[in-house]
Amino acid sequence: MSEQSSNHEQLVSPQQAEQVFKEIGELTTLQGTNYGDRNTYGEVTIVVPDSVAEHLPPTETDSQSVGRTIYVTQIFDRETGQPKQEGVVGMVTFTQKEKRDADLGYWTNVNYHVVTADGQTHQLERHVTSGEYGKAYAARQAGRMAFTREAMEQQLAELMDLQRRDTEARKVEAELGLSTVTSREAEQIAEVLASLNNNR
Repeated sequence: MSEQSSNHEQLVSPQQAEQVFKEIGELTTLQGTNYGDRNTYGEVTIVVPDSVAEHLPPTETDSQSVGRTIYVTQIFDRETGQPKQEGVVGMVTFTQKEKRDADLGYWTNVNYHVVTADGQTHQLERHVTSGEYGKAYAARQAGRMAFTREAMEQQLAELMDLQRRDTEARKVEAELGLSTVTSREAEQIAEVLASLNNNR
């Protein structure tokens, strides 16, 4: 990873990623809920930091409502019950939900993954996902559902293809620098988490 991104912003340091992870651990342990393989905290309504909000889509002025929340996760090793030491070990998700009307809404997640290969050196990656929700979306999905063997096999094949495309997309994101996090983002994320920790 280079020291600066294309627009010359300083990139996140391993120390900043470690600080984010420390805040994740404190918040989810002291105020969160344990689900066996993870501690979680959220969804809590917040003001999203400006460096994170840059990755959220603009909303329409005539939407019924717009809300922004945070959801925080620390992941545990299923076998040992201890915090994971490799791979994605924690996540901070900022979600924007825009309810257009009674039948249709849009959601966008700006996901920050804390990643480590050795349990000591941490990195921070950004992944943005989005989709629809509401009655209109549910009706379209229900129309696709069928319970024949052939239909279920088709749905399984579609899910496996989606997983493959997601893996490929992550590689492209990394190559294009789309998952690269700036120092300012990391600082603001750590500040939000620290604020939630201090407000208990």
